Amino acid sequence: MVADVSIHRDVKHNPHAHIMLTVRPFDEGGKWGKKKEREYIKDENDNFEYGDNGKKKFRTVHLTDWDRKETLLEWRKNFAEKVNQYYKEFKIDESVSHESYEKQGLSRIPKHRLSRNEYFIEQIEKKNAENNNFEYIPVTYYAQLNHDIDKTNTRFEKLNEQVIELKEYREKVKNELLQGLEAIRNNVKLSSEDWEAIKILVARGKGYANYDIAKDTVKRVEFWKRKLEKQKVDITSYGKVLEKAKTVFKDNPKEVLMYGFIPSEFEKQYSIKEKEFKAMVEDYNKKTNAYNELNQHTRRAYSIQKSLVDKEFKLLYPHYGGYLSNNNKASDLKSYYVDLFKKEGVIRNEITELEENSNKYSDLITKSESLLEDWKENANSLMILERTKKKQQNEFKNQFNKWKSEEVFNLSVKFTNTIEQIKERESAKEKLSVKVDELLKVIYPDLREETLSQLTAESKARILELNVNGESTRVFTTDMLSLEKDIKADLHKINPKDIKHNGPFKTSASGSAGDLFNSVLFSAQQNQNSYDDLEKRRRRTKKRNKKWKKNYSNIGENEV
Repeated sequence: MVADVSIHRDVKHNPHAHIMLTVRPFDEGGKWGKKKEREYIKDENDNFEYGDNGKKKFRTVHLTDWDRKETLLEWRKNFAEKVNQYYKEFKIDESVSHESYEKQGLSRIPKHRLSRNEYFIEQIEKKNAENNNFEYIPVTYYAQLNHDIDKTNTRFEKLNEQVIELKEYREKVKNELLQGLEAIRNNVKLSSEDWEAIKILVARGKGYANYDIAKDTVKRVEFWKRKLEKQKVDITSYGKVLEKAKTVFKDNPKEVLMYGFIPSEFEKQYSIKEKEFKAMVEDYNKKTNAYNELNQHTRRAYSIQKSLVDKEFKLLYPHYGGYLSNNNKASDLKSYYVDLFKKEGVIRNEITELEENSNKYSDLITKSESLLEDWKENANSLMILERTKKKQQNEFKNQFNKWKSEEVFNLSVKFTNTIEQIKERESAKEKLSVKVDELLKVIYPDLREETLSQLTAESKARILELNVNGESTRVFTTDMLSLEKDIKADLHKINPKDIKHNGPFKTSASGSAGDLFNSVLFSAQQNQNSYDDLEKRRRRTKKRNKKWKKNYSNIGENEV
């Protein structure tokens, strides 16, 4: 390769070189060499391949890579490294790069190269400006463009300085906040019972304890509780079948066939199953004791973690501190934003969830959500259990016709189990209905017990869900009217005689869902009117007292 190097020192403080290279090589004798050549293509038998035109196929092989962009970039990289090597050797605090500003991550715009003619014109303008003591203003197009680019780059530099300062400030604040978060956990005062609970949590979390692990542990323990509840019902059902069989055997031995016992072998079979029952009870009691101890510890650990998260959240977001209580849903949100800060080190200007609808994190709404979830789960279970009951009755009839001792006994236990579960679910329905009533009274202050007693439990749950979904007007009669079709459908399923009437709408023996609905609506409207009148009286009294105090303050001491 031939290199033509021109070193220029004609401008003070700007020594530089122009280097031109040949992209076609020379041979050892000084003659032009080949830049590329043909390579003919052969098949597997080393025979030439021919194209459609009858000529030999070939490919072009480049003998050098000097004209490739990748090679040029590699040379530029090598040159930059060499320059930086000498800068370092001569202790010059500068560096060069072969990469563009963009690739270097710099907020700078590259300038345009001036032609030789443009360069000399600008030099003349600079001298004129200097001699006549006025500001130099470029006159050629690219020089003007470069002048604007310089201004922009200067602004970028100032912005970068501000960004660096802001970054340093944020880093300082971040470190202070991280120290604050650490102090919250380091300075927490725990009792021996608290430490015991935390140790169990750490063991469950494989050496670590935080809010998420505590919450997950509570869920697992809750799942265990449900398994124990199911086991209890199984054992109770087993015991009841044994008790019924024993009672029946005394009065009419043959009837024990209904429970899977052979009359002549009853005592022997009963003794075996009684031992099984006692073993089941013993196993259940052991598991229950273990559950009670673990549940106590996990609840305590979860409460501690909730408290810590609340303090951490208030440190990071003091302006949101009063927005959230310590219910589970609110604690989940706090934990999310605390963890987000620990990962990213950034405080959000605003928390979207609280800006859009902070009400959904209130205790009232979260209680309502949880209650509705339990209500729906209970209603769904009741529906399934009723179907299961009918199915088991048919199975029992078929199985009794093909009587087999163990299978009849097991079916009897299953059927008893289903009956027990239905009783429990019905009892739970009543308790849940009472809780729904209590929440509705809070949401609708004008609502009276006599109005609620006229509605079905399903209808009341619908109205509560309206509030959870944010679709309520907070006026009971208006919300009732928005659900008129569904409430009438609920009322249609019940016996009108079971409904207490409080209004002019009387129903016939057959009943009318429309009449029942109007009766409830009338009752609610009466309550609303009396509540409104009471509120008006309260406001008038308050206004009168305020006016009296104002007049009283203007009276002189002698007049008093």
